[in-house]
Amino acid sequence: MKVTDELPVRLILIAISAVSWAAFAYAYAIGFDFVKEAPGVHLVYLPAGLRLLLLLIFGVWGAIGIAIAHPIVVWTQYGSPGIAFTIAHSLISGFGGLLVLKMSRRLFGVSPNLEGLRARHLPLLSLLMAIVMPFLFGIDLIVFDIRPASEVAMTYWGMLLGDFLGCFLVLALGLLLVRSYRKFRSASRSSRQ
Repeated sequence: MKVTDELPVRLILIAISAVSWAAFAYAYAIGFDFVKEAPGVHLVYLPAGLRLLLLLIFGVWGAIGIAIAHPIVVWTQYGSPGIAFTIAHSLISGFGGLLVLKMSRRLFGVSPNLEGLRARHLPLLSLLMAIVMPFLFGIDLIVFDIRPASEVAMTYWGMLLGDFLGCFLVLALGLLLVRSYRKFRSASRSSRQ
């Protein structure tokens, strides 16, 4: 396949990532206000799981889509904090997550096409993402003077918990759906024979 043939596919992957990230995160900010502890801190943050799933499936193209759509998340959580903060936060959301995922895959011995990914990796992957991403976002909040360091330190554990639960729940649901689909396909093949 030539590069020109791959371009439409890549643009579709970016668009799917951007639209699903923006729509889900925006809907979550509105509909799940009851799990919100502070701006940007949710006790269960399912969009963190969606981000991880998009990065697992689409890789760099998912990261680009997330970074493009992330300003919507910034504006729903922090108002209008400024263009520099919005860009930095968006890059962290897409590419910081991709970096954590790449390091995790290397640590677990999982190939870029996810060969070798096992169910036992899901809680560890969720935990690594939940440890690093709130730390990166916290640095961003401090550097751009959105929140004082003391407040960021106090909310870090809430973000870690929310991101871990969100990542783990989405990945567990995704694994359950994949296994159910495989079981269904296997049963339908058996019934045809």
